[in-house]
Amino acid sequence: PYDNDNNGYRITAAYAKAISDSTSLGYSFAYFNDDYSNNLTQQEMTNGFRNTIGIVTKASDVLTLGASAFWGFGNRDISVEGVD
Repeated sequence: PYDNDNNGYRITAAYAKAISDSTSLGYSFAYFNDDYSNNLTQQEMTNGFRNTIGIVTKASDVLTLGASAFWGFGNRDISVEGVD
């Protein structure tokens, strides 16, 4: 019902390292050059970069916990139909 259209590409590289038998740290870097539109919004990201870090730990045999954070920058343009 929204008539979605995706164009462009994203490139991502990631690395993770175990720091103990139950804990791992990870990092990823992504490059964005794409646009997405539907009948409500149009979003464009040219030369966008996103960094992500994360940690995962096995708390017990049945429970694994993790957290991640990301930050990024780039040329982002978002338009919403009917909003100036």
